[in-house]
Amino acid sequence: MESVYTKGNTSSSFQCKGIFRAAREDENLYSFTFEKKGQVLINGQAPQQIMDRIMLKMGKSLYPVQLIVSDNGELLSVENFAIISERWNREAQAQLSEQQNSPVVARYIANSRKNIENAEALKQSLMRDSLIKLLFCGLFSDRQDYCFVFENFPEREQKQSFICNKRVINDCDIILDSARSADGQALCTIRYLLGERQEINRISACISDAEKQCGKTIEIEFTNKVQSSKSWILFNE
Repeated sequence: MESVYTKGNTSSSFQCKGIFRAAREDENLYSFTFEKKGQVLINGQAPQQIMDRIMLKMGKSLYPVQLIVSDNGELLSVENFAIISERWNREAQAQLSEQQNSPVVARYIANSRKNIENAEALKQSLMRDSLIKLLFCGLFSDRQDYCFVFENFPEREQKQSFICNKRVINDCDIILDSARSADGQALCTIRYLLGERQEINRISACISDAEKQCGKTIEIEFTNKVQSSKSWILFNE
């Protein structure tokens, strides 16, 4: 996955790789497992700043994450929350021990702890993740319109909502186009490219805000696939 944020003449990028598995449990439920997050690059390089490296370690401690999702794309539960919480708290303690004199690290971990204090808090945090929202939408593409909320856009700690309508081209190209946002400034286009067996090959999203002179693109590519009668694995590592 690659995410690029532009504002005026400047831009910043975030890239990561990982392994993802999905299986149909029954006619109404799916299970999803995000196995791990692999290499992460910020502006094309491994994280250099101490806080970036700490945030990366804390984020990786969550994996694997096992989710149960309904057939309309609703995230119902985080199945392995107890194990995730144990891993996260162990890593948090290690970072606090290493950075004993850093109030910045202590504050970051205290704020992050709110997202993992219970299973519901973690579920709500995951539901704000653009990757998860885009992926679930692509898997449940029989719906005719979608409401996407992109976090931290156009600025950090802000969010923008889009109502997108679906267009299907040749059964292998699904495009979701938005009308302008409520303030008339922002636009969104999301595209899903499917393979011969209707599996997802690529997801791309592009949002822009003319007033703020900023934009964001998200590209998710599945480079290898393994399928069986019950489950399929998508990964790009």
